Amino acid sequence: MSIQHFPGDFRLGVLNEPRLGVIETGPSRVEPKLMVFLLLSGHQRFVLGGRRIEMDARTLPDGALFRVTQPTEVVFEHNFGQPLTKLSLAMPPDWLENLAAPLAGALPDLAQDLAVLRFLPGPASLETARAILREEVPLRRMALGMTLLDQVIAGLAGRQPEPLAQIGPEGGAAILARLRREIVATAGEKLAAPDLARRCGIGLRSLERLVREAEGSSLGALIRTERMEMALRSLRGGASVAQAAHLAGYGSAGNFATALRNRFGMTPTDARDAALSRR
Repeated sequence: MSIQHFPGDFRLGVLNEPRLGVIETGPSRVEPKLMVFLLLSGHQRFVLGGRRIEMDARTLPDGALFRVTQPTEVVFEHNFGQPLTKLSLAMPPDWLENLAAPLAGALPDLAQDLAVLRFLPGPASLETARAILREEVPLRRMALGMTLLDQVIAGLAGRQPEPLAQIGPEGGAAILARLRREIVATAGEKLAAPDLARRCGIGLRSLERLVREAEGSSLGALIRTERMEMALRSLRGGASVAQAAHLAGYGSAGNFATALRNRFGMTPTDARDAALSRR
């Protein structure tokens, strides 16, 4: 990735070339930073601070806002694209604090030591990103980078939600796949539907409508189903009842056992015994 450095330790990186694998297979270190990352084409998977993150732009462009407050290990597992096209804006972790006063209230997740906010790049941010790829004059490129940063933050703060009509059928399938990945990635955090919608980069009402049209169920029902199925898989993999209940979002093992019996017709012990008998 070629990186340009600007005043204020603002960095803009671009990669646009075929990539069929990971160049550095071992762990490396990410220094403290705030970073906007847009994957415009290709597929990338990496582990940041113990958290596995998958960026998939094979159907729709993918985006994430990262905030890392201390040196953190990163390991790249998969890089593929013909080409792999990505763009990053990086700056010190507190760079925005004096420039965007409402940011902390609008994006409370950024207060975490390792924050990862996923989003679906909208038409305006994609147009700006592509303009950055074309621009060769450094000052203009920096100005476009600032515009992109503002657009991303506005979208994450809910001021520019992505209209469902602009997503299309293929995009809808990609968002549902991302929703399921986020449910798994945030297992046990008991995130509410608005939080999951924001991680998917789409407005809550648009996500509810998408799930209703594609799955024939409510968003809440889909979340509960995914969590229960994940808990069942964990039991079959040897997890304790308490661990499985936590994944399903239950604080009580008894309530989890009742829900498991109502949904799958088995107790936690039945699930674990059945898995052991097949080994």
